Amino acid sequence: MEDYLFLHVSKTGGTSLKQALSSAGIACFDHDFLKNLDYNNKKIITCVRNPYTRLHSQYEYFTKKRDIISDGETLKEFIMSYDEYGFYGPVFNSCYDLLYTGGTLNIDTILKFESIEEDFGVLCTTLNIENTLPILNSNQLKSDFNINLFDSEMIDHINTIFHNDFTHFDYTKQ
Repeated sequence: MEDYLFLHVSKTGGTSLKQALSSAGIACFDHDFLKNLDYNNKKIITCVRNPYTRLHSQYEYFTKKRDIISDGETLKEFIMSYDEYGFYGPVFNSCYDLLYTGGTLNIDTILKFESIEEDFGVLCTTLNIENTLPILNSNQLKSDFNINLFDSEMIDHINTIFHNDFTHFDYTKQ
């Protein structure tokens, strides 16, 4: 499996994918290293996620498990000041900004968080590897998410910041 690389984009199910793929002999790299990798002659696998649920997941993760978001900062405050979080590194970049180089996508296989189990199954069949995707870092957000958590101002801001994610990864803007 040395011909393959997995690029982990934060809050897209990458921790689970990384464990499954690394056990199959595929090299895995975190989002911090995406722009510095030598992709030559490698087939790249990654996973993307709808910007609305990804942002909500980031907010929940960084308020509960990390000390990046200030105590008491609301979801709206987080989203409206999202640009300011960029200095924390690629974890706060859009999937497009992480995966496109000079306007070119150099990814061979894109899985989607929303269909991760099905997409992973197809990948396993293609690569002839065992289909064992562990559920790691899971929370209730996938089932609890409701677009009504966002008001129109928040939605407009997300649509602007993540325009390329919506366009290039075939997600629908609200």
